[in-house]
Amino acid sequence: MTEPLISVIVPVYNVEKYLAECVDSIIGQIYKNLEIILVDDGSTDTSGKICDEYAEKDDRVKVIHKENGGQASARNVALDVCKGEYITFVDSDDYVDLQYIDYMYKLLKKYNVNISGCKLRLLFFNGNFETQEKELVEKIEPQEVFFENLLYSKRAAGQCGYLHKRELFDNLRYREGIIFEDSDLVYKVFLKCDNVAISNNQLYYYRLRQGSTTNSSFDSKKLGLIDVSEKMCDFILDRFPKLEVAAASKMVWACYSTLNQLYKSKVVDKNTEKMILDKARPYEATVLFDKKASMRDKLGIIMRKFGRKFYILSWNLYMKFFKS
Repeated sequence: MTEPLISVIVPVYNVEKYLAECVDSIIGQIYKNLEIILVDDGSTDTSGKICDEYAEKDDRVKVIHKENGGQASARNVALDVCKGEYITFVDSDDYVDLQYIDYMYKLLKKYNVNISGCKLRLLFFNGNFETQEKELVEKIEPQEVFFENLLYSKRAAGQCGYLHKRELFDNLRYREGIIFEDSDLVYKVFLKCDNVAISNNQLYYYRLRQGSTTNSSFDSKKLGLIDVSEKMCDFILDRFPKLEVAAASKMVWACYSTLNQLYKSKVVDKNTEKMILDKARPYEATVLFDKKASMRDKLGIIMRKFGRKFYILSWNLYMKFFKS
């Protein structure tokens, strides 16, 4: 029996340093029936040339060159032309285990679901990896349980690390012109599924690097994390009002993650700082007394009560001893 075609969508923009490692990890998959779509989103380095070189060597690789429009635009272009029965996304500065797609496909079929997922394994600035966990797989149902997990997640909601049935993207596309476009779409995709199969096996290697969306210097677009998180919470609470406490956790996480980005700036805009803190304040008491909420966020709330300087000093110590 022929394996179904799986489309791997890779938006590419100025990642010449990391691109070969990414594409090699996809080409080398033990699951072979792949359509690998590299979308060169107006790169100004040699990334576009590297994409073309891979297309010449492997006929599974298709390259689309386009004007720069952002990651959402690049993914949408690929979604419009991909032919796979299943779709997965890989960011061009990340890479995946050689068993990644085979494992995810078997997981999806074993549990008879439309989405399977694995946990991301973080690669830190200093080259160290997040500790590998022992494998644990669960079929999450009903939807309310999954969305509770999504709201309590300590990371931005994304679509890397998942294998999706293609039909889930019918009439759905990424909102262009924003960052954190994953978080703006992921919950709408998952709402189409009655259940999902999730493994904590860490087969997707997520690179934390200077200059990436989550780690570059602050600009007003980064306020988008709060905006998309708020839209996500409103969307979910409209359907599952019992998740109000979990939604408070997501909002505090989004606000304090954005605040941390703001504090990396040489000059902190006080109006922006006030706006972020005002947005977080209605949720803080709920989070402090929520047993499921992140300890990081609880500490953040407490530390900020002592002022900006104390918070920054305490946060830097926290990152040094617990996150490096």
